[in-house]
Amino acid sequence: MNFKLDSDTHDLVYSSGNFQMVRNLDERIQKVKQRYLEFFGEWFLDNTRGVPYFQFIFVKNSNIDLVNSTLMDVALSVPGILQLNSFALDYDDLSRQLTATLDATSTDGDITGLNIPVGV
Repeated sequence: MNFKLDSDTHDLVYSSGNFQMVRNLDERIQKVKQRYLEFFGEWFLDNTRGVPYFQFIFVKNSNIDLVNSTLMDVALSVPGILQLNSFALDYDDLSRQLTATLDATSTDGDITGLNIPVGV
């Protein structure tokens, strides 16, 4: 069980005088999204954590195979994610937005069609 975060703002969800909680499959999905939001080296207590956006992804002429495998590893590094069933990256030239879409099997059930804006 974990504190529930708003899916758009990532703020704690507070209603009726209480912080809301999330568990099971919803918690697993939230943890996957959180993992993609963490930049490599940003947490002062463990600067080895996070996605190496500035090192491999937000670089000129990035290696798409390296980007793909790095972002797949991010999802697989979440505790409880057993395997990725599908993974795709989509880049929108107009908005310059990279989105990862994945299906995964977790200890709490199947995650299907999860869209994650990468590096936001």
